[in-house]
Order: sequence, then structure tokens, then C-alpha cells
Amino acid sequence: MDNYNNLGINLFLNFLNKLGPLVEELNIRHNLLEDRIKKDVKEFNNKQVIKLTRMAFEDREEYFDVEINKLNFSIRKAEQNYQYNKVEYLSALKKELEFISEHHSCIEYKKKSKKEENFIYSESRKFDENLELLFKGLTNEGYIDCTLGTFKAIFKEYEIKQKVDWKKALSSLHYFINQLLKKNKFSVKDKWVVTVKCFTHDSAKIDKNNLAKASKISSKNLIKINSVLKLL
Repeated sequence: MDNYNNLGINLFLNFLNKLGPLVEELNIRHNLLEDRIKKDVKEFNNKQVIKLTRMAFEDREEYFDVEINKLNFSIRKAEQNYQYNKVEYLSALKKELEFISEHHSCIEYKKKSKKEENFIYSESRKFDENLELLFKGLTNEGYIDCTLGTFKAIFKEYEIKQKVDWKKALSSLHYFINQLLKKNKFSVKDKWVVTVKCFTHDSAKIDKNNLAKASKISSKNLIKINSVLKLL
């Protein structure tokens, strides 16, 4: 009986010895999986923080509900297909998202700064009246070629679809912009950037640097532009 038991023990020990490398390999695979999950979770968290900085606080609750429900659905599907590694991975993401949803208020909402596309004329009561005077003056003197609507659009806060075409010397546009911005209620942060977004020169694109350097205006254009601006 003892010999039989010893034989059984020896056979079992021999089986364990053979299984050892497999167990070791399984442990290595498990550790690699854990490392992968940790890496993916960290990347997932970083993406969530970046996304939330661009999301208003009032929109976040709905966002979390939708995303957590998506993960729940994916987890159930993975369970049905016996994809246990995937279940573990998705469950880790879900826990992180639930944690972030409870503490998201500490993630500051950073509203995207809107690129300046237009000139600003802040006198709303005389907006139409003064811009029409400016448009007529510039048109009559042959400085611009466009419709009244196109001209007004460069002073409104929406995307410029059509530019104002400046027909005289580039230096006269340079002078006009500088003098216009000295007028009350007209303003812009980066005048040359906005000018090239709003104007063409003889139907051609304007180089911002060339415009900024074009400061030598003829006396004739100086007098005419000053007379137009006096209409305001």
C-alpha cells in the first residue's frame, strides 16, 4: 500500500514538474496583460481629461451616462463570448470612468479661444448707417470693389465667405486700416492678420508681411482716405 502511495505521489510530482513551465508561461502572460491594462488605462484617463477640458460642465453628466452604458454593453457582450481578458480590460476602464465622473468638477473647462476673423465695430446703433457711409466713400473713390453686404460682413462675427477687393496701392490699404482703427468703436487685436483674411489686392491674396511694410503712401491717397474717414 505504501509503495502504491509513493508511486502515486511520484507520478503527481512528476506531473507538476512538467506543468511548471506552463504555469510559469501563464504567469508571464498574466503579468503582461496586467501591464497592458495599466498602460491602456493610463492612456484612457489622459484622453478623458483632455476631452473634459473641452466640454462644458452641463454636458458632462450626459456624456458619462452614454459612455458608461456603452462599456456595460461591451462587457456583457464579452462575457457572453467568454472573452474574460476583454471583460477585465473593459471593467477597468469602466471603474476609471466612474471615478472620473464623480470627481470631474476639478477638471477645468478650457473654452477654445476663437480665432479672430473680423474687425470689430461696437457702435450697434449706428452700425448700418456708418458702414454704408464708409462703403460709399471707398467705392466712389475707387478703393474697393464689392457689395455692401460683403463689406459689412468683415465687421460681423462670423466666417468670411467673400473678401473685399482693394483696388488701389497696397500702401493705401495699410494707411486706411491704421487710420480706421484710430476711430472710436473700431478695433481689432492683430490688424494685419485680420486684414489679409478680409481683403484681397486686385483679386490676389495679400501677404501679411508685405502689407505691414507698405507704409509709404502717396499724398493723393492720403488726402482721399482721410476725406472718406471724415464721413464717420
